[in-house]
Amino acid sequence: MRGVLEGAFEYGPSEVPDEEYRTWRLCTMLHCRPSDLDDESAVDLDWLLAIDNTVAKVREAQERRASHA
Repeated sequence: MRGVLEGAFEYGPSEVPDEEYRTWRLCTMLHCRPSDLDDESAVDLDWLLAIDNTVAKVREAQERRASHA
């Protein structure tokens, strides 16, 4: 499937529209299809995106501490 989609868009990786990037991140995090997000609260989805960055930073810090121990 990836090969089919490569080159199908008219913008580069740094030019992905915000809404599409948000949808991609949510689908990647939740392992779902974009249509599965339709019935979810936008506030809840934004909260998940916000804490995902925090969780990633905490995990990185824990890994750094573990590698130095």
